[in-house]
Amino acid sequence: MTGTGIRLMTLGGDSATNGSGKLFVTGEDAKFTLTSASLYVGQYGQGELQVSGGGQVYLEGASRGMVLADHKTSTGSVGVDGQGSLIDIQGNLTVGGDGNGYLNITNGGTVNTHSVYNGYSLLIGGFNGDNTVGGYVLVDGAGSSLNVGGDMYIGNSSSGILTISDGAKVN
Repeated sequence: MTGTGIRLMTLGGDSATNGSGKLFVTGEDAKFTLTSASLYVGQYGQGELQVSGGGQVYLEGASRGMVLADHKTSTGSVGVDGQGSLIDIQGNLTVGGDGNGYLNITNGGTVNTHSVYNGYSLLIGGFNGDNTVGGYVLVDGAGSSLNVGGDMYIGNSSSGILTISDGAKVN
């Protein structure tokens, strides 16, 4: 599936609503691409994105590529699990904007961020100073990787935790 002609896609509450939304990209032939649009996983509500079994997500041409938990009332959860499972962001990644953000890269999954927005390529834990919770990133298992194309901030305006374990890599 390819989304074009949109500026923003939200999983979990838009325009100050507290809804929930989920997207699953599963299997080697499963691909999801957004062109020139940011993806918010938990903008005001609860959002979840799961990429597994070799599924692939591409965010192309949006400087603010992906935001997990944009507002105080939100929770954003992203899992990338298994060899060949990939999220490739031609923009930056925020985990725990002003809410609870969780990113788990496991069992050979990969997440790439390629560019900088607001001075960073990866931010874990708050961007507005309003965050009282934080961002949590786990990169676990041989072959699992997080590749950051610019500056990385951990604990910007709230708590940020990055855990690298069992042969995983952060570049």
